[in-house]
Amino acid sequence: MSKITGFSTERTKPFPVKELDFSRNEISKEGIGAVVQFARTQGSDATSVDLSRNKLDDVATMEEVTRLVKNYSAFAANSFISKLNLSGNTIGRAGATKLIQYAHWERDRFKADANPPCALQLDLSDNCITEPAALMDELKGKRIKLAAATDDDKEATVILPDFTDQRAAPPPPPDDGLSSGEIAGIVIGAVVGALLLLSVIFLVSKERAGKPVFKPYTEVVKESNYNGAPPQTEAA
Repeated sequence: MSKITGFSTERTKPFPVKELDFSRNEISKEGIGAVVQFARTQGSDATSVDLSRNKLDDVATMEEVTRLVKNYSAFAANSFISKLNLSGNTIGRAGATKLIQYAHWERDRFKADANPPCALQLDLSDNCITEPAALMDELKGKRIKLAAATDDDKEATVILPDFTDQRAAPPPPPDDGLSSGEIAGIVIGAVVGALLLLSVIFLVSKERAGKPVFKPYTEVVKESNYNGAPPQTEAA
């Protein structure tokens, strides 16, 4: 048991790396969860994470990327990354707001520690954040201690290099017309209609050939009453 325990301990130790580079991998909301989990476990000694030039949007940022700016340590001590590069993605105003807020709140909790965490260098340039300068002012009004890279603010918990360098949001994907459910409904309706049409053609052809599929009601009643035998007359 001691050998197994020792082996397990070695396996759970993080890799001795200080930088994790996941840039230019087309990572989207479908794959970012595994990347974040790896960074917070096997790469938890890293102080820099590069996720630039991927396909991360607001959903991926709010659901997964925010975990990267939180305290890695499960104990009272703090363990934070000091640099997170998210430039060149498609993060919008909502994702950027949540990310900056989380980064500040997590670090501000430890500001009175003997060794408080350093400010996070958070690169959100070349994304799709509308009115970035106004967003910075709005967050500062909510007591979020952020600053631009050119500012000399010793109290800042989040540094935003080139934050005002943003691009327009990409256009929405083209509308391909009908949804898959609507297409399925049309196909089913067409099949049912074709079957009904074939049934009508079959009935008409039988009728013209003198072999109708359905008999007149009077004949059905007559066959039912006499069962095919001629009628009997009453004796005098």
